[in-house]
Amino acid sequence: MDRRTALKTLAATTGGLLLPRVARAAPLDTRFGWTEDRESLERFIRQHDRPYIHQLNAAIKGSGEGKKAFLHLAMERVTGRQFVPRKQGAPDCVSMAAALAIDILQGVQIV
Repeated sequence: MDRRTALKTLAATTGGLLLPRVARAAPLDTRFGWTEDRESLERFIRQHDRPYIHQLNAAIKGSGEGKKAFLHLAMERVTGRQFVPRKQGAPDCVSMAAALAIDILQGVQIV
C-alpha cells in the first residue's frame, strides 16, 4: 500500500484523529490544472524580441510537421517493462509532471 492510500485509509477509519493537523492561514485553493491567461501571454510576446522558439533557429520551423515522437518508448526500452503512469492525486500534478519529464529525459538520453 502506498503512503497516500495508507493515510486516506487511516483518516477514514479513525475519523482523522490520528493524523496531524495543519493550520491554514487561508482557505485551500481548489483550482487545479491549466488556467488560460491571454493577457500574460500577450505581455510575454510584447516584452521579448523573439518569443517563439523557431525565431532562435529558423531551421526547426516546421521540422516536426507530420511527425510523431513517442518518448515513453525510450523508457520502456531502458527499463524493459511497459510504461505505467504514476498514480497522481490533486494537487500534485506539477510534481508528477516534473518527475515524469526527468524520467523520460533520462530514458531518451540513455537510448
